[in-house]
Order: sequence, then C-alpha cells, then structure tokens
Amino acid sequence: MKLFLLYTCDSWKSRNSFAPYYIGASSKAGIKRIAKIIAKGIKGGTFAYNSDGERNTDEQIAFLEDDMLHGTLSVSEINNRLEYGYLILVPCDSFL
Repeated sequence: MKLFLLYTCDSWKSRNSFAPYYIGASSKAGIKRIAKIIAKGIKGGTFAYNSDGERNTDEQIAFLEDDMLHGTLSVSEINNRLEYGYLILVPCDSFL
C-alpha cells in the first residue's frame, strides 16, 4: 500500500514553503477521501485546481473530481493542475 501526502505551498511549489495538510491511503476509498479534502480546500481558498485564473470553485471541483475519480492522471499530472498544494505518493514502508 502507498500513502498520499498532501501539502500546502506557495504558487511556485517551493520545498521550503511546504506545510503538511493531510495524509491518506492510496486505496479507492482513500482517493475519494483525498479528493474531498482537496475540494474542501478549494472551497475554503487554500487550494485551486486548473483554475486558469477564471474558473469558479464549483468548476475547479468538477475538474478535480473528474481527474481523480474518473480519470487516469498520474500524481505528477494532478500536481501540474493543483495550485497552492503538492501531492506525493510514497510507499507505506518508508515510514517504518
């Protein structure tokens, strides 16, 4: 099993700006949960997703849900669209 690590960060995704936000499993239920966490962050102004500076929060959440729950994007591709956040997928045993 792998874990998702979600961080908040600046718009440049500078490593020194990373702050832990959420840790969750990479299972099917875990992917749904992290999508909900990011959506909540979008509504709250913590994150943006594929916004192009013009999309409202509902449109951003629709893109996120489509990409994470129905799409086949890699974590790298999700990160390219996630603004003010960074998602990492790590093996669970790396914490032991």
